[in-house]
Amino acid sequence: MQTIQYSPNRSSRILDIEIQPMQQPSGTWSADCSVYETVAGVRVCRGTGLTLRDVPATCEDDMLDAAASRIADDIEHQRGITL
Repeated sequence: MQTIQYSPNRSSRILDIEIQPMQQPSGTWSADCSVYETVAGVRVCRGTGLTLRDVPATCEDDMLDAAASRIADDIEHQRGITL
């Protein structure tokens, strides 16, 4: 599992995006993702069960980049994640 930090809408908030990548037999990648934020010292889940499927990537690093980009886009457009 990889954790990437993201600051939505250029705010001072910091979100932890946890990404669990899995390579599929077809050569594409999938990932289960969760988004957390620490509020007043407590880790709060902002979105879980986010699943990416059939991501074309040549390696795990490419998959992580693609997953981070997709999750950031979902956050910015308020899809599936409550801030």
